[in-house]
Amino acid sequence: MSAFGDPTIRAVLATIGGDDQLTALPLLDPEVVLADPKPFVGFSDNTNLLNWLWHLGIAGYHGGSTMMHLGRGGAVHPVSIGSLRAALMAGGDIDLHEVDTFSEDELDWADPGSLDREPLTQPSPGWSWHHPDRVVTGPTWGAATWRSCTGTWPPTQFPAVIVGRAKASSFDLLPPGERVTYRAEQREAILAAMSSYHPDAVIVFGVDIGHTDPQWVLPYGGTVTVDGPARRIIAHYGPRIIITAANAPPS
Repeated sequence: MSAFGDPTIRAVLATIGGDDQLTALPLLDPEVVLADPKPFVGFSDNTNLLNWLWHLGIAGYHGGSTMMHLGRGGAVHPVSIGSLRAALMAGGDIDLHEVDTFSEDELDWADPGSLDREPLTQPSPGWSWHHPDRVVTGPTWGAATWRSCTGTWPPTQFPAVIVGRAKASSFDLLPPGERVTYRAEQREAILAAMSSYHPDAVIVFGVDIGHTDPQWVLPYGGTVTVDGPARRIIAHYGPRIIITAANAPPS
């Protein structure tokens, strides 16, 4: 609330995620946020706050964190920083693309050496499409599935779904074969759920928007185009932060 209430702060970025943000939402003051709307950037547990803002009519951005992406070992990944710049400064449209390699093996933040070396990478299997027979452009919304108990699902069906690549590793590493199986089982579970929810929806699997690295920062409450026939995803970024003499922080 202090950040949203400070007129010299023009965006709020999450440090990391978590597992208890639901407990903080009742303590937030909508009037403070609505008096000076500004973009919030975060993912994972922060989808709770993104969704709370979405219901107030304030678009945010899903993805990015200062610890995992801006503080990434070695250097910030071009995918992550490029989409964050588009979200907060440059604006315009970005054609998302498949990456050659990705990382899901975590580094120990308590080890200073983790700041100097980039994460271990592995080849990316790319995207896979389900019912890619049409083009869908619309406002974005999303959350982890367990948050459905909050009763905040939009009242309409989703004509298109973008599914992030499932993270199949933490500090307890799984063998490569088990990681492939884990991701395949998640895909089948999502397809089974969508077969009754909306069997004709366009679905794209394996997009870099989840807990793996790199990560696209996407509009949340903004607009995205899912072009099935062309196998394209285009993110349309909204109003930009423009620092002027009138709103610049004091020197």
